[in-house]
Amino acid sequence: MTILIAVTVLVGLALGFRYRVFILIPVIPLGGIVIAATTSQFLSSVLIFIVLLQLSYLIGALLKTFPAGVAEQQAGALPGHHG
Repeated sequence: MTILIAVTVLVGLALGFRYRVFILIPVIPLGGIVIAATTSQFLSSVLIFIVLLQLSYLIGALLKTFPAGVAEQQAGALPGHHG
């Protein structure tokens, strides 16, 4: 189960950085097929996969749109930062 969670989060983040939301349409059924072939706890594993994939996709997409310059600017405004 831990491996499923880790791989799902990494795949979701990578998809969020690279693709638009429509990539989830083919990835979710394909992931479900792979999970069905490799686990005995089909329903709970597929539900975990679907939820984590969508959440990690969202986080990846948000991180992609968050400009790096804004993060550096905010870090420079912190007291004690000598950037």
